[in-house]
Amino acid sequence: CIGCGACVKACIGAALQLAGTKYTAKEAVRNIMKDKAYYMSSGGGMTVSGGEPGVQADFAEALLALGKHEGIHTAVETTACIDYAILERFAKYTDLFLIDWKITDPVKFKEIIGGDNSKIRANIKKLHDAGATILLRCPIVPDVNDTDDHFKGIADITKEMPNIIGAEV
Repeated sequence: CIGCGACVKACIGAALQLAGTKYTAKEAVRNIMKDKAYYMSSGGGMTVSGGEPGVQADFAEALLALGKHEGIHTAVETTACIDYAILERFAKYTDLFLIDWKITDPVKFKEIIGGDNSKIRANIKKLHDAGATILLRCPIVPDVNDTDDHFKGIADITKEMPNIIGAEV
């Protein structure tokens, strides 16, 4: 899907529709700021997520910069499987990185996810060494990554990088 709407026009039963609203970063943050009092009293804030926010790096960075300028807590939820330069741009305006750590075993990761988790690990290390606040998010899927080796891998990362504030399973 590229959001062109051709399927909506072609749908005989009118069962399809495009939904959503396009915003500039300023418009989005203006809407977000309507709840600033709640963020301040609850400790909440703005989380830029996706898919992968790095795919829309310019927009995500603009959101983060504007949110930070407004004094709200900012977070980025990411796979960290993107160029580090993008994460570095985000880091200037990000209070917390929520990083997916799906599968520790590189062979299994490639087989199931189709990529290379060494890039993710390297990006986590670079963010950690740069002083970023990181929380690992570890979705557990039965018969995929619910293994002792994976849990040990999660523990090893947090031992190697002690400034990671935790791992959510």
